[in-house]
Amino acid sequence: MRDHPTLYGNTLVAPRQHHEQATRDFSLEEYLALQHVIYHVSEALRQVAPTERLSILSLGSQLC
Repeated sequence: MRDHPTLYGNTLVAPRQHHEQATRDFSLEEYLALQHVIYHVSEALRQVAPTERLSILSLGSQLC
């Protein structure tokens, strides 16, 4: 299996508390505040790293 090192420009934005659902577990205000941070981090990243595209992912699974 080939290793995939971290690429220049990767970053992670995550809430401090555990949430399993991208919308259900947030109030509208909390969700919009998180999206606000994501927007500003993304724009800052684009200013310092050559960016062909920018992807936003919501990853995870339910805890058992």
